[in-house]
Amino acid sequence: MGKEKALQFKKRLSEIMKKRVLGKNNPMYGKFGELNPHFGKPAEHGKLSFRKDLGHPCHSKWEANYCRYLLWNKRKYKYEPKTFILILPDNKKTSYTPDFFVDEKEWHELKGWEDRSELKKWILFQKQYPNERFIPINRDKYKSIERLYQYIIPNWEF
Repeated sequence: MGKEKALQFKKRLSEIMKKRVLGKNNPMYGKFGELNPHFGKPAEHGKLSFRKDLGHPCHSKWEANYCRYLLWNKRKYKYEPKTFILILPDNKKTSYTPDFFVDEKEWHELKGWEDRSELKKWILFQKQYPNERFIPINRDKYKSIERLYQYIIPNWEF
């Protein structure tokens, strides 16, 4: 990123954080699991952008490109079709929506950045739903797909 860009990013992030409503003043404060109005619903994080060639919106370029990769390889998929309820170690509930249901037999999750909370959800998903096949697509796997397909699949996003 470079030192200058990193400093600009840090300054902008600081400005954004000053405007946020934090702690007890946040209307979502203390609303975990079933108390959260988004509980059990598909994830709304990220900006959904409609892709004409796919016929549906995606949260990111990577997800859109992965859809194109699946279609190119004649694999059927559904995008975020189901939300699963997970039980956390403290017995609270949370929800998890995998990105893709592929060939009506396996769940694919595309993640460029594997943060701890996501890794925990992946592990919980695999333990609590042992009959569901789960395939994480990490940054390295996505980049290997990108290297092979970016110039041959139409509408690939850079």
